[in-house]
Amino acid sequence: MAQEAGGGLWRAQAALDRMPRDKAYRVLQEAMADPAVMRAAARIQEEERRAGAELRPRFQAFADRYRQAVGSLDHEVLSRICPGKHARWGRACVLDADHDAETGPLHWGLTPDGDPIAWVGSPEDD
Repeated sequence: MAQEAGGGLWRAQAALDRMPRDKAYRVLQEAMADPAVMRAAARIQEEERRAGAELRPRFQAFADRYRQAVGSLDHEVLSRICPGKHARWGRACVLDADHDAETGPLHWGLTPDGDPIAWVGSPEDD
């Protein structure tokens, strides 16, 4: 019986711990559904794609290396590539892992369609 009561208390505590996160998630969902936010997100995406295309001549060799390494499962090459992956948005940085010294927080990579894209981010964003 005591074990059952303890389990119930734990479940209640777990539910309380989730409440603020659930509420925050609902607020974020509502905010992201706002037409003005959706327009801003679309403009950002458009600018990231434009910047990616503009920077393609400078970084295309990195994309070629990445595609070849993925195709041949070259783990040695892949281990040297930037860990900046933004899978939520379908992009992977193809620059060297230490590119920050040269490019700062700028990442350049490919979308799932193979189109170039550039974005600003940090490992905390990934």
